[in-house]
Amino acid sequence: QALLSAAVADGGVLSTMWLARVHSRGRMGFEEDQALARSLAESVIGEVQRAAEAGQLEAVFLMGTAYDEGLGREEDPVLATEWHRRAAEEDHLLGQHNLGNAYAGGRGVEADDSLAVVWWRRAAERGDAVAQLRLGEAYRAGRGVPRDDSLAMLWFTRAAEAGNQAAATAIARQPG
Repeated sequence: QALLSAAVADGGVLSTMWLARVHSRGRMGFEEDQALARSLAESVIGEVQRAAEAGQLEAVFLMGTAYDEGLGREEDPVLATEWHRRAAEEDHLLGQHNLGNAYAGGRGVEADDSLAVVWWRRAAERGDAVAQLRLGEAYRAGRGVPRDDSLAMLWFTRAAEAGNQAAATAIARQPG
């Protein structure tokens, strides 16, 4: 929290947008505060979009978040997914994670569990604990992949080792 707050205090546009992102849903130990999130986003969204259009990868991802969560832009799942896809295809970890979520939920794209798994796997292999959890869930349920309890446990274990409590709970519930 301190590092992000310090970066915002130094006037970083992307840091300010990140602060809006964490407050919009109460991420990373920050309190959820929709009014603050919207205010922060509105103060920098034009600069974030210019940076994204210039190809700055973190700004591309943050534009996806802006459209996904209504931060400085009207909520638009299709545009959110387009921005997240651009980030994901350039190897942005959270872009990959969010694109997987979009396919899993059919938000901005037609639901496709197999494509959700493809994008979550890319993020999971790079250490994203939530994507690892999602892969474990997919293997346990046979959603987008053949059901495989051993692969489910592998991904749950990786996520739990990274500190994901939901994965630790999933391991405890796993039969055998």
